[in-house]
Amino acid sequence: MTNDDLVKMLQEIDYEDQRYRRETEKLLNSGSNDTLAFISLGRKTRVADSVNQVKVLNLLDSTGWPDKKVIGEKGSKIIWAVLQHADLNVQEKYFPMVKKAVADLKVESRDAAYLEDRILTGKGLKQKYGTQLSVTIGSNKSYVLPIEKPESVDSLRGTVYLPPLKYYLKNGFEMDWDLNTYYKELPEAEKVLEERRKRYLSQK
Repeated sequence: MTNDDLVKMLQEIDYEDQRYRRETEKLLNSGSNDTLAFISLGRKTRVADSVNQVKVLNLLDSTGWPDKKVIGEKGSKIIWAVLQHADLNVQEKYFPMVKKAVADLKVESRDAAYLEDRILTGKGLKQKYGTQLSVTIGSNKSYVLPIEKPESVDSLRGTVYLPPLKYYLKNGFEMDWDLNTYYKELPEAEKVLEERRKRYLSQK
């Protein structure tokens, strides 16, 4: 595969990664409770993710993480996104490669933080950086999944160049958030995490 072929492949992967997620986001933003539409989009998303995953894992297994000079920051972000949307076992397997890519200045440390939180919450464990939310379909209600150290989460986020959680949630999701809100919504968030924990343990 030439460098041009690689860049083209990643562009195609990016399109497939986002196309159904954009449709789902539009549906969520509309306040729709069309369950069949959400199910259909979910299936299409999973199929696209599976195809993308085969391509990206073959690339990583054969060449390692590509040079940023070849694929650019956008290309690295695309590879990371495919891992972010992969199954938990894939995320765990390739997380050390992501960490090495951070050390090699091929991946941003904030991206590794997102993936680490995704792995933790996928196991039903508390996250570190507060990057993972749960959305209730129909009500479009979002809340932050449980955090290991909520009182000091902004300090930890700063070490990986993430903005304060209140700012991130307000600008990215139009959510008003503070510690009082977090603890008020914590029982519901813990239910989500408990269900994920049960599912994770049942699959081991």
